[in-house]
Amino acid sequence: MKKLLVSLLLALMITGTATAAGQYVASSQRKPFHTTECRWAKKIAAENLQTFQTRDAAMATGHIPCKACKP
Repeated sequence: MKKLLVSLLLALMITGTATAAGQYVASSQRKPFHTTECRWAKKIAAENLQTFQTRDAAMATGHIPCKACKP
């Protein structure tokens, strides 16, 4: 049940329905950050998902822009 809820929340965040979650996402396990529409953003495991309101906020935590979506 918990995994289902986490998956649903992730799906809402990635599709942009949960806009309060942030415009940019990253994995806690990898360096690139992405727009929520990026194909790589959709592959981030829910337990590793980080969200950011701004590009600068993502970069301040050590993340780098994705080469595919170029946020």
